[in-house]
Amino acid sequence: MAAEAAVGGTGLRAARLVTTAIEETWGDDGAELRFLGEWCRRPQREAAWRARAHSVVPYHWDDRAKLARDYNDLEAFHARLLTSLTSALNDLHGVDYDARQWQLIIDPWLLSYIGTLFDRWESVGMAFAEGQSFEMIVLDNGAGPSAPFSHTEFIEACLDDDWNQRMCEVIVSARFPDRVRRTSITLSRAQAASSPAPRRSSRARELARRAAHAVDRALASLTRQGDVVFLSPYFNMRAFVRLSLALRQVPRLYLDEFGAVDGGLAPSQVLDDATRASLPIVCEARTEFEAFVMSRIARDLPESVVEGFAALREHARRIPLRPRTVVTASYHWYHVGFKAWMAERVGAGTRLVILEHGGSLPAPKYQFWFEENIGDVRGLWYRPYHPRQVQLPPSKLIDRYPRRPSRSGRDLSIIGNDGARYVHRIHFNPFSAQFRVAADDTLRFVDALAPDVELAARYKPYPSGAWGWDAADRLEARLGSARMLRGVTIDQVFGRARLIVCTYPDTTFAEAMTTGRPTVLFYNPTYYEMHPIAHPLLEALLDARIVFHEPAAAAAHVNAIWGDPWAWWESEPVRAVRERFRREAAAVGDDWLDRWVAFLREELPARAQ
Repeated sequence: MAAEAAVGGTGLRAARLVTTAIEETWGDDGAELRFLGEWCRRPQREAAWRARAHSVVPYHWDDRAKLARDYNDLEAFHARLLTSLTSALNDLHGVDYDARQWQLIIDPWLLSYIGTLFDRWESVGMAFAEGQSFEMIVLDNGAGPSAPFSHTEFIEACLDDDWNQRMCEVIVSARFPDRVRRTSITLSRAQAASSPAPRRSSRARELARRAAHAVDRALASLTRQGDVVFLSPYFNMRAFVRLSLALRQVPRLYLDEFGAVDGGLAPSQVLDDATRASLPIVCEARTEFEAFVMSRIARDLPESVVEGFAALREHARRIPLRPRTVVTASYHWYHVGFKAWMAERVGAGTRLVILEHGGSLPAPKYQFWFEENIGDVRGLWYRPYHPRQVQLPPSKLIDRYPRRPSRSGRDLSIIGNDGARYVHRIHFNPFSAQFRVAADDTLRFVDALAPDVELAARYKPYPSGAWGWDAADRLEARLGSARMLRGVTIDQVFGRARLIVCTYPDTTFAEAMTTGRPTVLFYNPTYYEMHPIAHPLLEALLDARIVFHEPAAAAAHVNAIWGDPWAWWESEPVRAVRERFRREAAAVGDDWLDRWVAFLREELPARAQ
C-alpha cells in the first residue's frame, strides 16, 4: 500500500492523486482521494467512489475562452511540427514527399495526439495549481504507453483507462517530480483495460461481405477503370449506381484493392527504442508543453509511419488504379493502406475530393483544417466558409427518405446524446463530463412534458456504450426499458415518429430535418459553438421555434403542438425556415444527380500518369 507523505513538514498526510478509474490506484486504506477529472468516477461504479472521501479537479476547458486560445496555439504548433516531421520522415525513408503528402499519412493522428496530450497536460497542471503535494499509486512501467500502429489504434488506446494512467504518470513525473510520493503496483493490462469487447461479425454479415467482394471482383474483370474512384463515399447503393452510370463507369467498391491492412503488414524495418527516440525531428519548442511533446514524439509516432512505412508504400504501389479523381468520406481518417496509396497518387496529379461524413450547423473551426489541407476540395453539407470547400447534396441523405413522409407516426422520438469519458482531440463541442449536461437537459425536458405527451416519449440511445456517461441508463430509469429504442436503426426511429426531438445540433438534426417530419432541437450553446456563418440561420430556427436552448421551453412548445404537430410544421413561417435550412445546411433536391455530375466533371483533370 502507498506510503504516507508529509505535506509542508506538518506531518499531515497528503491526498492521493488519482488519474483514472483504475480502482487499484485508489488504494484500500481510506485515504482522501483527489480525482484528476470526472472520468475517474465511472457512472457504473458510483457506489465505489461515493464510499470514499474525495474531491475532483476542475476541468480546464470549462473555460471556453481558454479553449479558443488553446485551439489557436495548438493549431500553430501542429503546423510547425508537420513541417519538421516532413523533413525527418523524408530522411528516414529516403523519399521526397511534400508536407501535403505526409499530412495525408500522419493526420488525423498528429492533430489527435497533440490535442489529447495537451488535455492531459493541462489537467495535471490544474491538480497542482495551488502548490499541493500528493501521493500516488502508480503502475510499475514508467515508460508510458507504447506506440500505436495507426490513428485508429491510438484513439482506441487513449479512450482506455490503462493508456491514460500511464500517460498521466509520465506527465506528472515530467512536470512535478518533487511533489509526488509514489508507490508502485503491478497490474496486468487486462485488469486496467476499460474498453468494450470488440463486436463480432454475424454469419449473415460475413456472407454479405463475401458476396459483395465476389460481385466487385467480377465487375473489375469485365470493365475498365473509371475516371472517378469512390471509396466509402456514403451514397446508398441505388444513388451510387445512378451516379456511376451517369459518369459512364461501372459502379465499383474496390473491396479487394482496399481491404483492411491495419496491423496486417510486417514491419519493413525494426528500430529499437533508442534509435526511434533519436529520430532527427527538429522543431523549436516555445512552451513547456511543446518541449514535452518533442521529448516523446519520436517514440510515439505510429508504427505505420515508421517501421511499417516501406511495406505500406510497396503495398500502395501494387494497387493498379490510376484515377483522375478520388472521392471519399472516411478512408482518409482510418485506412492506412488508402493513405499510403493516396500520398503517391496526389504526387502524380490525382485529385482528392473529401466529403463531409456528417453535418449540420458548423463549428467555428474544425480539426485544424486538415481535410481542406490534404484534399483539393472538401464537399460540405453546409454552404462554404473556406476557399477549398464546396456545398454538395449530402451523399448520406440522397434517396434516403420518402418525398412525402407518412403522418401515421405515434412516438415522441427523442434522439439521445453521449460522449467519451476521455478527450481525444480539441474541438468546439462538449468534452468529457460536459456530456452529462445533455443528459441532465434531456431529463429536464422529459419532466416538463404534459402527462399524455410523456407517455408517447421513446428514447434512442447514442451508440457510445461503455465509452460514455450512461445517459441511456439514466433515461431508462426515468422512462422504463420498454420505451428505450435499442436495436433499431435511426431511420426506423424516424419512421415511427409523430415528432422528432434532437438533443444536439449535429448530423442527426440535419437527418431529422431532411425526413420532412416535425422536428425540434434543444441544446446547450455553451458547449456547441457555431461558426459566424451559421448565426443568421440559427436565429431563424430559434424564431420559428424549431430550435431551443432551454429544455423546459422546448417541452412547453412540444406540449402546445402535440395535438397536431403538422399544423405548426406546415405553417408558412415554419415552412420558409425549413426551406432555408435545406438550402443552406442540407441541400438535397431532385437535381442532386445533375449537380454531382457537373461537379465531378469539373474536377476531372487530365488523366494522372
